[in-house]
Amino acid sequence: MTISYLPAGPADDVPYEPWEGEEEALAAAAAAGRRAAAWIRSLPTAPEPGPVGSWLREDLPESIEAATAALDPQDCDRMDPGGVMVDGTGGLDGRGGAGPVHAELGEGGDVQGWSF
Repeated sequence: MTISYLPAGPADDVPYEPWEGEEEALAAAAAAGRRAAAWIRSLPTAPEPGPVGSWLREDLPESIEAATAALDPQDCDRMDPGGVMVDGTGGLDGRGGAGPVHAELGEGGDVQGWSF
């Protein structure tokens, strides 16, 4: 199999053109994020405060709102001028919150701590 890389010009040689309905779609995504965050905040709290409760009530909804409000189609995957794929972030800054959550289990399976 032969792989041929197409010549790529400078990144600014093709200006970004918003697609039809982009503004409305981004506004709808941000609104959906706000609704999801409000729903998460409305969940009943645990009888005892704990690390999961604060993460669920504060960090998770804030991350959802920030992520859905910051979506940026201009920052999607693309080719650099050398023809190499560049992973875009879609506007997300990668400051955690939406990454994996790990529970540290003690004896008997009790949760000892959380890492985000």
